Amino acid sequence: MHFTDEIKERTINIQKQKLVIVYMDSMVDKQSLETNVIGPIIEAYSEQTFSKNGLQISIMSLIKSAEVKCSTNITDIVNGLRTGASILLVENDEATVIASVPTAEDRSIQEPENEKIIKGPRDGFTESLNKNIYLLQKRNKYENLVAKNFEVGEKSKTKISLLYMDDLVDRDVLSEVIHRIQKIKVERVQSSGELEELIEDRSFTIFPQVLTTERPDRANSYLLEGKVIIIVDGNPQILVLPITFISFYQSPDDYNNRWLVGSFFRLVRMLSFLIAISLPAIYISVVSFHSEILPIGLLYALRVQTEFIPLSPFLEAILMQIILEILKEAAIRLPSPIAQTIGVVGGLVIGTAIVEAGIVSNVMIVVIALTAIASFVAPVNQMGTGVRMLAFPIMFLANFFGFLGITVSLTMLLTHLCKLESFKKPYMYPIAPLDFKGIKDTFIRPKKKIHL
Repeated sequence: MHFTDEIKERTINIQKQKLVIVYMDSMVDKQSLETNVIGPIIEAYSEQTFSKNGLQISIMSLIKSAEVKCSTNITDIVNGLRTGASILLVENDEATVIASVPTAEDRSIQEPENEKIIKGPRDGFTESLNKNIYLLQKRNKYENLVAKNFEVGEKSKTKISLLYMDDLVDRDVLSEVIHRIQKIKVERVQSSGELEELIEDRSFTIFPQVLTTERPDRANSYLLEGKVIIIVDGNPQILVLPITFISFYQSPDDYNNRWLVGSFFRLVRMLSFLIAISLPAIYISVVSFHSEILPIGLLYALRVQTEFIPLSPFLEAILMQIILEILKEAAIRLPSPIAQTIGVVGGLVIGTAIVEAGIVSNVMIVVIALTAIASFVAPVNQMGTGVRMLAFPIMFLANFFGFLGITVSLTMLLTHLCKLESFKKPYMYPIAPLDFKGIKDTFIRPKKKIHL
């Protein structure tokens, strides 16, 4: 380790020997260091003598820390410093005592901003690995919950924890996940998104093969389904795997409401996926190729609005989609009060001005607005972003081939989804391959039954 001003030391003279305590200033809880490490040692040895060979054992028995060990390995010592441990060096002794006294500066448990629900618990994961494991164990009283710890990144040494139910997990999936984690050979892993990219089956697809969530109740429900949970230290986003396409359109609200209400909104989300990827393409096809399918009144109104528009329907749609993405990115990056202003200004002022300028038609504004709203319906943001990207190639084919282009693109999309896998498990299960037993909790949320 290179010298840094973060490294502090304190020397204690006990009888005829020196005890040097080394720690990183920002990583150690100084009050805990004084109370649980330094204080007991000074108090115990202020009026006693000790033998050189028994010093480490004596010190280890005095330190009031949950993790204390003795080591001569320089890697253990450096890692201890970087993770909030104090290093105790004794004059003329090779062995070193490592006592963990990390600082407890963590964000408090709050409701996740990205996964709002109407009914249900309001706690969410934080950046603390131990606190996230606690949130899962608090909900899960089964004795079969297993946690395995790993380190990834040759330089970052990022801690990750893999959790699963020992009696429910698929052993083949578990072995595959562990194998992929152990194969990671990179210098650093900083976030769960980086880890996701390193272990997923296929990176060249817009469909995520790992689900991320900040909700402990949702993560625990997946544990009880036999799935594997990965927690990355320093990240509130928890990875769930293997996962299916349908899971991205399911929400905890489905199970917190009556089964009829939950089923209705689940079907609405499924419909929103089709609207988000195909509505602009359908508009382009109708205006450019298949206007005869419209009623005469609607066709006349549409012709009046588009007659003096200089851009083709395809360029109109591309332009408005790009403007929408720019506004969304601006709203995300700005502080909340300003972001709300940007949303209102972008939606009303720019939309109205661009129509009055004769660049796009009113109908196109309505189509793009419905498309955007439909893409935001997905409970998991990962899928919503991918759906908006997917609309571009479908619009391109619709511009040249009309409904035939839409049919071909949707067929290719369905084929791709059926071939996709998440940790060797079918991505479109239970639809492809078809499983009537597993399909009962797919489109319709089944009614809970009381067993007497």
